[in-house]
Amino acid sequence: MLRRRRATEVPDVVGFGASEACAMVQAAGLVPSGPDHTPAPDTGVITAQQPPSGERTEPGTPVFLWTRGGPGSAVEAGPPPLEPAVPEPV
Repeated sequence: MLRRRRATEVPDVVGFGASEACAMVQAAGLVPSGPDHTPAPDTGVITAQQPPSGERTEPGTPVFLWTRGGPGSAVEAGPPPLEPAVPEPV
């Protein structure tokens, strides 16, 4: 008989410090990660996450975290925009 893994809810970690956010993600049974599968951030404040909070996913799924501030933070902003920016005409 095939057993399904129970889905878990992704916590909202935006605004938390990196260490606390990573602990929250791990407590939910998920794996904190930096952008593009880089190591999980250990400094700074979380500015964005993927998948978004409230989404249900399989345990062990990576949650990508973007940070701002602090030495060694993953990046200076959030995930890249969905569409390329178009410069304003001068």
